[in-house]
Amino acid sequence: CGEALARLHSIDPSKARAELARPGPGSPAEHAIAMTEVLMDALLQPSPAYALGLRWLIRHLPDPPERTAIVHGDFRNGNIIVDETGLRAALDWEVAKIGDPMEDLGWLCMRMWRFRNDTLEVGGFGTASDLRAGYEAAGGEWRQESFHWWKVLCTLRWGLGMAGQAAAHLNGTVPSIVMAASGRRVAELEYDTLMLIRGSYETG
Repeated sequence: CGEALARLHSIDPSKARAELARPGPGSPAEHAIAMTEVLMDALLQPSPAYALGLRWLIRHLPDPPERTAIVHGDFRNGNIIVDETGLRAALDWEVAKIGDPMEDLGWLCMRMWRFRNDTLEVGGFGTASDLRAGYEAAGGEWRQESFHWWKVLCTLRWGLGMAGQAAAHLNGTVPSIVMAASGRRVAELEYDTLMLIRGSYETG
């Protein structure tokens, strides 16, 4: 997975199709913060955990990458095909964009995609050290602080996404038991967010 993402991120983003989303003014992280604030405003009820997480993200905003890259946006356990030789394909490219390559790595390592196998940070099947080794061996630049920041951002944002799905069921936009069940995951992702910033949050 690390090698595959490094190869993707090495592609000149100027060769990407024009309709691929760009971060706009500011860094990819600043753009992600702005989009997360929109999702926060849409919550049906306040979330002190997500509010704290968002404050942490703002206070720990990472340096922008030296160069932006084509980012898959949903590269994770559940969106990959493997066989006995290893990774064969990545699926679901509809949210691909131009952004910070560390977003892909942080998203892949969210606890949500480990499916109870929490000891293996990468999708429940691999370690972050192996992911990093593969990424760097294929020419990728691993930025540890940025990796952790994006993991926090992705976790918080996905929790807000779960809340939005539940809201879509409640207001009748997308009446579906699947969407309703998403609401049960919101508290889990609140917990994950708090655990990721535990011990690194400055008060005041």
